[in-house]
Amino acid sequence: MKQVNNIQEYCSNLTSYQRWHTREVMVGDVSVGGSNPIRIQSMTTTDTMNTDETIEQSIRMIEAGCEIVRITAPSIKEAKNLELIHHGLRKRGHNTPLVADIHFTPNAAEVAARIVEKVRINPGNFADRKKFELHDYSDRDYENELENVFFPSKFVEHEPNNEKNTNKRFIDAISDGLKQSMQKHDNLIIMG
Repeated sequence: MKQVNNIQEYCSNLTSYQRWHTREVMVGDVSVGGSNPIRIQSMTTTDTMNTDETIEQSIRMIEAGCEIVRITAPSIKEAKNLELIHHGLRKRGHNTPLVADIHFTPNAAEVAARIVEKVRINPGNFADRKKFELHDYSDRDYENELENVFFPSKFVEHEPNNEKNTNKRFIDAISDGLKQSMQKHDNLIIMG
């Protein structure tokens, strides 16, 4: 990938495929990243508390070729029910890795991590508890944030700004939220 204005260009050529080099990680028995093929995953649309319906939909997804199944766990109650879903799928002969999709609830992530193969955390949600803090970035600040998104950085917690600025840039929620979440929950692996 080439750099444009010190920012790595997402797609350097629209007609020539080039894959980013990534680290290989395991999600259950499925290798993701590195030189592995792109994995097919999907998310259930059922109520997680409806165990039978979630198992049935997961099986339909698996039989259609899904290699990783994501299930939402918005609270501890749903996270605990993942155990019944996980057991039900295994009992029916399906070993496809399950991913708990977590938003806003660190305690649900801790419960789910003991049950499923992966926990997917929306990192911007953990630091601000549904109340997004607004920052006004200059163009240079924005470029610096983009340069640092994929590199280790020093943790800096931002003090709340009393100014009411509605011009929020998306990178703010990702970078600040991820940094603060990693600092607060250093025992979790945060993956997008």
